[in-house]
Amino acid sequence: MLVALATVLFTTWPQSLGGRVAYIMVSGHSMEPTMHTGDLAVIRAESDYHIGEIIAYRVPQGEVGAGVTVIHRVVSGNAHTGFITRGDNNPYNDPWHPRTANIVGARWTLIPGAANVFSHMRGPFPLAAFAALLTMIAASGLFKHPDEPHDDAPEPDPDEATTPDSLRTDEHAPVPATAASR
Repeated sequence: MLVALATVLFTTWPQSLGGRVAYIMVSGHSMEPTMHTGDLAVIRAESDYHIGEIIAYRVPQGEVGAGVTVIHRVVSGNAHTGFITRGDNNPYNDPWHPRTANIVGARWTLIPGAANVFSHMRGPFPLAAFAALLTMIAASGLFKHPDEPHDDAPEPDPDEATTPDSLRTDEHAPVPATAASR
């Protein structure tokens, strides 16, 4: 289980904390019908990008809109001269030609409508409610240590617990190890 958790954390760790993944809220209509406003695009940094791939990039410094993140499809170009990108719903190419240094990553997956849900959790009240929920769950004992008994575990039989094996006379007495190995 620990290996699975480590794998999930490694593959979803955000770029802002040194990972390879970015989470971008889709805004606008330029990528319809592939993506819609309010979708959450999970973007992963790659070593190279190719034609047909959806990438997220920051508008290069010195250009109008510098620093804004755009998520569009690569239609031509390369890492050396810059990529030509276009929104799936646009009849024209983007005016920017991002190079690898400007690219946040390629679309790894898309979670429809998820950004709308997360955007509502940005205020102090939803965050406080979420923290309170986590606190109540922790306090209720749902997160018990594996060595602790669970509430749904059967109660031990008091007679069985206090009767030594040598004094049992019923047919359910344990079989000695030597007899079981024959």
